[in-house]
Amino acid sequence: HCDTEAARRLFTEIAEAFGQLTFNCNQETFAVTLSAGVAAINDHSAGDDAIDAADQALYQRKRAGRNGVTVAGDE
Repeated sequence: HCDTEAARRLFTEIAEAFGQLTFNCNQETFAVTLSAGVAAINDHSAGDDAIDAADQALYQRKRAGRNGVTVAGDE
């Protein structure tokens, strides 16, 4: 378990590592990116609510520009 800021830092580090990778396929080189949505969950949270919040945060990240992390509740 970790708080949302620790999760943000972890996923940001992972996204940066993804951003440094390149792949070759059929003589073409391409890069990949990673977008993530993070939500807090506690003993009183319903699992579905946390998944929905993380999903909404992911789509917020994609609308704001891909390749990054958004925490549910960020404005």
